[in-house]
Amino acid sequence: MFRGNAARTGEHPGPGPNGTPTVRWQFEPVDEVSSAEVAIGAGTAFLTTYDPDGFGLFSAGYVFAIDLNTGSERWRAEIGSGTDSCPVVVGNDVYVYDGSALLRFNALTGEEETVVVADRLWTEIESSPAVSAGAAYFVSGDGFLYAADIESGPLWKWRFPIGPIPSSPSVVGDSLYVAGYGVIKALDTSSGELRWSLDLPTIIRTTPAVVGGYVYVGGDDGNLYAIG
Repeated sequence: MFRGNAARTGEHPGPGPNGTPTVRWQFEPVDEVSSAEVAIGAGTAFLTTYDPDGFGLFSAGYVFAIDLNTGSERWRAEIGSGTDSCPVVVGNDVYVYDGSALLRFNALTGEEETVVVADRLWTEIESSPAVSAGAAYFVSGDGFLYAADIESGPLWKWRFPIGPIPSSPSVVGDSLYVAGYGVIKALDTSSGELRWSLDLPTIIRTTPAVVGGYVYVGGDDGNLYAIG
């Protein structure tokens, strides 16, 4: 998941390389440009691509599954339009935005199992989803934060007006945190009701990291804010 987990703490299990590292392998998606956001799960690296000659929602896109040991392609699936959103791996499921809908693929076979968002939004989605407790949360280009039920079917749980923001939501327990242009908000994950809102003296473009009862965000003024 983007930034390691739904709380976006940036923690990863590791370990990293020791000694003098070398390039083990490299993978080049033919005629495509990678979004550079990679998700790891089920012994596989997942990345999305877009056609550099396309435009917005009308650019072609793919999700690739790459074997971690060999760097070889396991499968690819066309996703209709390109996206800069990071895939999310939950068990044997991979969740990917195709620019207008949230799709679910079988991580082992690449089979598209469900279009989680039933009605296509036809607006760009740059937010990376947070998946927690059977729901996916994401910000859409139409200025709303959406919650979609991913267990009972392609059903909306709720949506909340947040404005067009570049960051992704963070989830801890039954609380969701999202930062916008000069504000950070906490919502109830079940109902979408606003729990609190705090104005900040700067534009916030970063995704909140939530740990130890505090929310951490970086501002365009060069400061790191701890809120709690």
